Amino acid sequence: MYQNRPCVLYIHGLDSGPLAEKTSILADAGYSVIAPKIHYRESKNTYQRLLQLSKEFKVDFLVGSSLGGYTAFWLSQELNIPTLLFNPALAFQSIDPGLVLKNMNISNTQQTIFLGMKDETVNPQSTINWLKRNHIFDKVTLIENPTNSHQISLSVFKETIENVLAIVPHEV
Repeated sequence: MYQNRPCVLYIHGLDSGPLAEKTSILADAGYSVIAPKIHYRESKNTYQRLLQLSKEFKVDFLVGSSLGGYTAFWLSQELNIPTLLFNPALAFQSIDPGLVLKNMNISNTQQTIFLGMKDETVNPQSTINWLKRNHIFDKVTLIENPTNSHQISLSVFKETIENVLAIVPHEV
């Protein structure tokens, strides 16, 4: 951990891992980075583990992708931490594998959501519809990328991180 640097928790997606290149991009952006390997299918206490890590390391910002974006969204609700979500699986709460506590209120809307409009894994329109159903569509910052699919290239990840940091408070 670097002293006096804000801390980010990076939560990768299902069947993925915390890529060193992405954690390096976050570190280069000025963050101390927590990026645990998550075994979504095996572990039923993922949410609690990430909640504990967030509190222990006093996380200032959450970045999540796909199922990690879904998890980061709900952590942000509980902890009131801003987020950047890449193609979050928000609309798939009905198939939540026990990651998130049920019946949480949506109050923190410090969300920036990146949607690859060619995503065939997490349909971007399902995310937009979910945001509208939950009355937060007009309260989040939405980045609609017309050419991106579900996978986020390192260049798009880096560019998005840099752009979001320009609008999100970055000081501790």
